[in-house]
Amino acid sequence: MESRLSLLGLLFVFGAVNAYRCPGPEWTPRRNSSYCYFARTSPVDMNTWFWDEARLDCKIRGGYLTDIEDQTELDFLGTIMRTKGMVFYWVGLTYETGAWEWADTGKSYAPEKFTSADLEFGTWQSESDRRQQRGTVVMPNHQMILRGSTRSRKGYICKASYSSRPLCKTEEGWDYIQGRCWKFQPILHSFTQAQHNCSTWNEI
Repeated sequence: MESRLSLLGLLFVFGAVNAYRCPGPEWTPRRNSSYCYFARTSPVDMNTWFWDEARLDCKIRGGYLTDIEDQTELDFLGTIMRTKGMVFYWVGLTYETGAWEWADTGKSYAPEKFTSADLEFGTWQSESDRRQQRGTVVMPNHQMILRGSTRSRKGYICKASYSSRPLCKTEEGWDYIQGRCWKFQPILHSFTQAQHNCSTWNEI
């Protein structure tokens, strides 16, 4: 009985440690790696995001707009998107410098590592138009990297290492606005009660 309780306790601690490693509970860890992933989706078109907006939100959440190392990682992303309804997601691939590279890691895109990708430009596209192109992936039925214009809106996928922490506690309702963390309460309170609540949150 004692050994069984010890095992249960060990499993609980192990699970708690793994959950803590990711920036927040909304993130999904990848087994046998040091990374976690977060996908933001919306069934409503007006609630999708531009590439720059997606990149900023990933930073706020403690990560970055995901890079993808190879087809294996791309396939893994497809498995965690099975319950999502959206098809297109922004990733961190950019052509801003005149070559495809991962924006936040500085790594060059390696096409030989993927079996499903189509980033070719049409001959009619100008150089300035090409530099406005960013990487997007089709999920979950097809794990494929495509390109999309920065003028379009999509869902997005963030990536973070286990040790990363969010700039604000987004899972607790905090928002990052103009360099500060804010938490808004729609319910009316007296000044004294509001002050007490903010003190409880370790804020002023």
